Parts: sequence; structure tokens; C-alpha cells
Amino acid sequence: MKTRIHPFQSILITSLAAGAALLLAQGTAGAQEKPPAQTAGTNEFFFYEPHHPERFIKALEKHFGLDWGKVVTIPDGQFGPIPAMRLEASDPMEVIKLYNRLADQNPDMGKWVIEGNIAKPSAVVLVPDRSRLAKGSATKRKAFPLTGIPRDRWKLLMNKAWEIGWTAQREAGIPGGRPDLHSVNDLEILVVSGSEEFIEFMDSFLAAYRANLQIGTGGGGSGGGGKSEGTNQPVRK
Repeated sequence: MKTRIHPFQSILITSLAAGAALLLAQGTAGAQEKPPAQTAGTNEFFFYEPHHPERFIKALEKHFGLDWGKVVTIPDGQFGPIPAMRLEASDPMEVIKLYNRLADQNPDMGKWVIEGNIAKPSAVVLVPDRSRLAKGSATKRKAFPLTGIPRDRWKLLMNKAWEIGWTAQREAGIPGGRPDLHSVNDLEILVVSGSEEFIEFMDSFLAAYRANLQIGTGGGGSGGGGKSEGTNQPVRK
């Protein structure tokens, strides 16, 4: 026995089927129009303000979600500030390639070498330019007289000069290793090793201190003894 469908029921079934098909089509279209999810840093502008290589690595890590900080090696005091950069990049190596191209024009920047997986590499090294290495060390040495400066002020004088001069050299991006200050007590001489800029700073620093002594504001006292004292401290952060 066949079931008879009333004409009204037939119209209702047809309408429901058409409505369902329309909703399905709209849902499919909406899913197609929705843009794909993007990972952090993908197809966004990488922007970096001028600063030192350590900050450059941190900026890359933050923008691309990298883990480079534990394996990065930056030879101390050999590189100047990194210039500002802005580029649309989905791959950190695009930024590294731009950096290395700029370094072709400015050897003081050095070049980055990345070994291993980009997201979590085996090594990240900032390598000095070979043309700079060929020129040899830029370290200068000079002896300064300490006669007239109280011996109990020598160590403080050396520490302050080292701290101020080395910090200024780093912030200015002046190439050169850590300076070394060494007093030869028996001869009342201070031997200074460092960049040419640090040697010039030390000259003016001692001259200013002697001027203060002459007007009575440089401290006083006497004492000391022993053969020599020196300072070659780590960089203060």
C-alpha cells in the first residue's frame, strides 16, 4: 500500500530541502572567505631601531618566536651599532641576509653565521670582517705619570676611569677590546691598554683629576705600597 503525500506536504518538504541547501552553500562560502590563520611574525614588518647586536638578536627572537639567545656568540667589543631596519619578512633569514648585505658596505657590523635549524640552531655567531682582521689589533698602549696623585686614590681612579670609559666606548659602538689599566707602584706610572679613543679619554680623565687636586676637590691621603695593581673588569650592564 502506497502512502499518499498531500500536495501541501510536498511543497513543505521541497521548501525545507531548498532552505537546507542554501544554508549549506552559505556556510561553505563563509569558510572559503575566512583568511588562513597566521603564525606570529609571518608576513609582518620586522622593524629594528639602531642598537647593539645583543638587542638585534632579542628583536629577532621576539618577532619570529625563535630560540637563539642560548647559542649566540658575539665577540666582545668588536662591533659597532646596527643600523635601523624595516622589511616585510616571513623568514628570519631574510633579515639576516639584509644584515649581511649591509655589512658588505660597513665592515664594523660583522656578518652572521647560522648553523642548524633556523628556529632552534646549533650556533649563531657574529663573525668579524676579514678585512678588519687583516689590519691587526687596534689596541694602543700608553704610560701616564701618577706622581702627585695620592696612592690611596689610585685604585678608585682606575676603577672609575675603566667603568666610564669602557661604557662610553660600548654605547658609541667604537670597536676595540676591553681596556686594561695597570699601575707600576714603584715607578708611579699607570700603563693603559685599549682603543685609541679610550687612551684619549684616559688622558683627559687624568688631566681633569689633577686639576681637581690643584683646587682641593680631588681627595687626598697617602699610603699604598706593593708592586702593582691592575683592573680589567667585566662590562657592567
